[in-house]
Amino acid sequence: MTLYEFKALSMNEQAETTWHQGVLLGFREQDDRHMVLYRIDNFFVEIQYHTLQNEITHIVSFISDEPLKPYLDKIDISTLL
Repeated sequence: MTLYEFKALSMNEQAETTWHQGVLLGFREQDDRHMVLYRIDNFFVEIQYHTLQNEITHIVSFISDEPLKPYLDKIDISTLL
């Protein structure tokens, strides 16, 4: 699947596709939101979940490195050294 094919899907279809085809890479919290990072083929997907509303509020898909920065400090690479 390409990034453009993914972006053409509805939010529900994007969520289902991410859960079935995505590889979980990271998790972070900010205020009352949880963000979960996945990789599908050659792009990344961040699903933002609002804990108080109990629903997905945003799904962001991207290929650039910039949106990955909030996750980098949570990755333990000590076993790779």
